[in-house]
Amino acid sequence: MSSQRSNNNLSNGTFGPNYAGTNSQGNHWIHRGPSLADGGSFRYTNADGSLYYQNDNGSTYYESHDIVVYTPPHANPRTFH
Repeated sequence: MSSQRSNNNLSNGTFGPNYAGTNSQGNHWIHRGPSLADGGSFRYTNADGSLYYQNDNGSTYYESHDIVVYTPPHANPRTFH
């Protein structure tokens, strides 16, 4: 897995410094900072065109073609309770 460090600000807020890379499956990821959920706040843009986010409040969002799944923070098993 390749990765790089970036001090860029993302369009939905200032999170820097950020880490980004592309894994062996061709999925691009950005780690955006801390989160109330294990793993931090991140975004995956997958090679199949799907998107997966884990937000700083622990909620998750998945979008693939016509499917959209939102998980609130309390329903994310990785969120610290």
